[in-house]
Amino acid sequence: DFDIDLKEVKMASSFTLADNIINTKIKATTTTIGLFKSDPGRDDTGIEVDAPSYTRMPITFDDVNNGTVRNDTDITFPQATESWGIITHYAIYDIDNNLLYADKLLYNDEIVAGRIITIPSQQLQLQVI
Repeated sequence: DFDIDLKEVKMASSFTLADNIINTKIKATTTTIGLFKSDPGRDDTGIEVDAPSYTRMPITFDDVNNGTVRNDTDITFPQATESWGIITHYAIYDIDNNLLYADKLLYNDEIVAGRIITIPSQQLQLQVI
């Protein structure tokens, strides 16, 4: 006999479950994307850009496929009229401002006055595993 501590057992969800989560919790609501200067983490405690010219932007997704979706249009943030600092992470929120997903950017990016940040269509991938 041996005991299994269920808190330590981890397994990937099925594609059916992952697709359902994306369709009902992400695609079925208005979502926005925010830029962060530190990791938002699972508890949404990161440092989001806080500048007069900054705002979260709406994001929409293409069809879900095996637990994965991508942004279906370009996402363009307003032109920075002041320094936003170095952004390292992004986060996706529902209409009620609940954190749904957060991740690290591929590279850190310093946003200075005059910059316009655009995430091209299909470049942001969200995956539920």
